[in-house]
Amino acid sequence: MKTLVESLAEKSIGSLTNITKSLSGTVRENAREKLDKYMRDFSSQVTNSARLANRKILNAIPGLATIAEITGLNGALGTFGSLPFVCSNRKVQTFNNMSIEHGERWAQHDIIGKKPILEHIGPDLKTLTFSMRFDVGLGVDPEACVAKLLRMKDNGLRKALVVGGEYLGHFVIERISEERRHHNGLGNLVVCEVAITAKEVANVVD
Repeated sequence: MKTLVESLAEKSIGSLTNITKSLSGTVRENAREKLDKYMRDFSSQVTNSARLANRKILNAIPGLATIAEITGLNGALGTFGSLPFVCSNRKVQTFNNMSIEHGERWAQHDIIGKKPILEHIGPDLKTLTFSMRFDVGLGVDPEACVAKLLRMKDNGLRKALVVGGEYLGHFVIERISEERRHHNGLGNLVVCEVAITAKEVANVVD
């Protein structure tokens, strides 16, 4: 049976591999080969280090700066599944107003003639909200990005959220609010803003 850290590392590698595939039109073949080798080496390291603490293994996940250096994707800020957050002079596709809500679960026991007693049950699932702007003028295909998010929602896909190299958890998208702000003369979507609400998935190991 896979350990939690092995599963997390495997999912992270899969997300980064999907990002590389989406860059096939702009990444040179030799850069792709370097990245494939990097991923194979990292997979081996994770297997050999599976007995280490969760935090140490998660910190061993390839840094976004290293991935950016290999692929040429400068300005890589993070990723949500296979959707990268990027801010560079060629492409701006990143999040705004990201908020993560943390909570605890409490049970309330009523007592006749007295105030109720609270019993601490444990931590609650985190709630994630953020917005994104997809703009053709900023090097982004709005329709493709929205379609990718909708597939993640419709299929209930559990995706890792990584920002600045920090793993923030796995989440499923609960709701997407889509605002189609501008279309061109042919009716093609050129600017779209989305607001995303997602819920943490604690049982990331099947």
